[in-house]
Amino acid sequence: MSQDTPRTPQGVLDPHDITVSHMDLLQDMFEALGQILWFLRPDGSVERFNSAWTDYTGRPARVEGLTWAEVFHPDDRQRLVQARTAGVASGKPYEVEARMRRADGVYRRHLCRVKPLRREGAIYAWVGMAVDIEDVRAAEERQRALVHLGDQLRDLSDTKEIAWAGAAAVGQVLGLVRAGFASVEGGLAVIERDWVSSPDERPSAGTYRIADWGTYLTPLARGETVAIADVATDPQTADAAGSWLEWGIRSVAFVPVMNDRQLAAYMFLHNREIRTWTSDEIDFIHSVGDRVWSAIQRSTAERDLRESEAKFQGIANSVDQMIWSSGPDGYPDYYNRRWYQYTGLEEGSTDRDAATAFVRPEDREKALSRWHHAVATGEPYYSEHRLRHHSGEYRWVIGRAQCVRDENGQIVRWYGSLTDVDDLKRAAEELRRTSALLRLIGDSVPDMIYAKDRNSGVLYGNRAIQQVVGRPVDEILGLSDRDWASDPQEAERIIANDRRVMETGDTLDVDEMFTGPGGETRYFRSVKAPLRDDTGSIIGLVGITSDMTDRRRAEERERLLAREVDHRAKNLLAVVQSVVQLTRAEDMTSFTAAITGRIQSLARAHSLLAASRWEGAELKQIIVEEMAPYAGRDAARVRISGPAIRLRPEAAQALALVIHELATNAAKYGALSVEGGRLDVTWATTLGSDEQGRLELRWQERGGPKVSRPSRRGFGSTVMRASIERQLQGTVTLDWDPDGLVCELTVPAEQLTTGTLLKGVRSAGGARVTKEEKGDVRGQRVLVVEDEALIAMQIEDALHQAGCTVVGPASRIADAFDLLYGEGTDAALLDVNVAGDRSFALADILASKGVPFAFVTGFEANSTVPERFHGVPVVAKPFATTELVEAVDRLTRGGRSH
Repeated sequence: MSQDTPRTPQGVLDPHDITVSHMDLLQDMFEALGQILWFLRPDGSVERFNSAWTDYTGRPARVEGLTWAEVFHPDDRQRLVQARTAGVASGKPYEVEARMRRADGVYRRHLCRVKPLRREGAIYAWVGMAVDIEDVRAAEERQRALVHLGDQLRDLSDTKEIAWAGAAAVGQVLGLVRAGFASVEGGLAVIERDWVSSPDERPSAGTYRIADWGTYLTPLARGETVAIADVATDPQTADAAGSWLEWGIRSVAFVPVMNDRQLAAYMFLHNREIRTWTSDEIDFIHSVGDRVWSAIQRSTAERDLRESEAKFQGIANSVDQMIWSSGPDGYPDYYNRRWYQYTGLEEGSTDRDAATAFVRPEDREKALSRWHHAVATGEPYYSEHRLRHHSGEYRWVIGRAQCVRDENGQIVRWYGSLTDVDDLKRAAEELRRTSALLRLIGDSVPDMIYAKDRNSGVLYGNRAIQQVVGRPVDEILGLSDRDWASDPQEAERIIANDRRVMETGDTLDVDEMFTGPGGETRYFRSVKAPLRDDTGSIIGLVGITSDMTDRRRAEERERLLAREVDHRAKNLLAVVQSVVQLTRAEDMTSFTAAITGRIQSLARAHSLLAASRWEGAELKQIIVEEMAPYAGRDAARVRISGPAIRLRPEAAQALALVIHELATNAAKYGALSVEGGRLDVTWATTLGSDEQGRLELRWQERGGPKVSRPSRRGFGSTVMRASIERQLQGTVTLDWDPDGLVCELTVPAEQLTTGTLLKGVRSAGGARVTKEEKGDVRGQRVLVVEDEALIAMQIEDALHQAGCTVVGPASRIADAFDLLYGEGTDAALLDVNVAGDRSFALADILASKGVPFAFVTGFEANSTVPERFHGVPVVAKPFATTELVEAVDRLTRGGRSH
């Protein structure tokens, strides 16, 4: 071993321990994979490569010293050697990315991974593998270039700059000598500017006769991309090879740019060496070409728009509307002829305040406010107001305006119009006057009935609308949802539905939502139909909207209730099953009596919860119900006192069973087993030193037989600790005072209803192993997550009997995480709903750690478990203990070996 041989923490085996036959066996196993593989001695020196190495590099399979590093790029060799040294020293797998030289001299990027092989804890060899990732890295570089090009093109308006940016992107990524765009004019190619790899390269700007350079114009005209690996041998350029070679070009590619199916331009790409253009490179070139052409079209369109403005004045004077224009400040500096005819002003005058002066005083403030808002924000302007005609009559007009921005987004002009709609307004007024009967009928209907004009302005609305909008109907006539909606997005969606009806002429049945002035969002069903005039033209819409909020909420409550009933029924059955399986008795009579009492206790708690629609149960009522059979003739022997406390459903069920066990014990062995015995049950709510609220319950027996600590823990005490400490996260204190048992229980305030305290197998990974005999789960460590104490006890008991070690049980997700990171586990059984939290985040962690798991739940799995867990085994509650053992067997079978 050389002096610089790294040593592993586990020790290094003698290289001679690796027999030739052993290495040959390993070599034969991997030879057929076709991937570059190599074996190294424990000290990290190379033993041999497989044939894929020889085929790729042209080097022999066996090498001496570090000569293997010569096939890697000089800039990468030191990093390779350092990675090997560090990996061997740590005894851990390592990987490094480096460029490997192919036999033809081409360097390609590879990801090299090396892992140790161990025997009896010591490394006896290393195995390495190299994966060619050149295409992956090249694809990433092309994608980055496209993103960068997109950012560039957004800021460019000059077509020459746009074309050059696209050429530069292709040239730099593909390592070309030259790239550019040529416009096609007849048989000529016109190049205004090209991209070259260095300032020393000869620019190609100019006009060229395409036929002098080959016959590739024909396929380009058909919209086909032309890729030529060697201009000297390709039939399309062979006759003109001298011209290409004079420019130092050996390989070329051309991508057409079509406009209305005609060849408008093409991108040209030049390479000094013979090159086979890959499909990925061609796709990248196409992507660049598409982006460049789109940017050029955008720039051209903007230029055309500016030119069209020069024609505006001639067109404006030929229309019947009043047309005006202003600068960015919003003061008009141009009116068309129709404006002067309408107002009677002297033609050509552009008094800054003239337009405002002609607006009726009552409408002036609103019209000006909307115009100032438009000028400040750049938003489109719209206003309906009355304008003074040259006859002195005020007539209704609609004012609209749009801004024009420059390439930097700055407003350069405003263009607006005024349309006389007085006749239409009068018709609408007539419609309102003749709708008195319709209003009377409409106001008697609880649904909203309305009519709107083409701009979604209200023409008619019944009284139901007033209740939803919060404003009198008269105040919203002529207005749209934009004017009263609390949520602008809701208004836009409603108006979009209106537009759809009026543009298509179809009747629309659609769900809509609206947030009223009080902040409450309600859900509606709307039927909207087009409103037509005598000629059949659509002048608006009519609609009926029904409030579906209460029905929708009722349906949702019904669905939730059905699921909850199903879950609680299954969970109760599972608890009953656990009581049956965990109860121990000396004879069948005692067993039957114990089972009957415990199930009756659960039934009483269940009845109390059902009476409250499973919102909770009164603690005093639970205790009274449980103590009723034991009070006897003298009710005074049992004293029950404490404030009104309402328990959550889970806590009520658990406490009912605990009180039952205490009462049963008192009746058999304690204070209630003799006539003179007394029992006090008291409780109160307190704030501890940690300012966390809690319920404190005290059970104190007096006057019964002498009490002594039992020699073993029975079912009752086990249930008490499991229910209070594990399930409810409380505490249990048992004082075996000779004068009588004293039991003190504390329960966190979170188990009380709101305000009470203040008032008083899917395996996620892992190695493949051999199949093991079914049912042998001895020695397996199983994490159990279950918040129902009795069910957790049943699972724990079943797994202990099968020879498993139980990690937990955990009754909270946070506790489960602590156990998972604190102790090793071979498998896990997860309740879906754990103390109000879902266990799916824990399941994700188990999957990432390669720990197999199953769900144990009373919910319907397909409707509750996310899609990513649909392959995970599910044990349905209630279950047989054999189901649990079989589930653990299936989960852990892959992790056991003979």
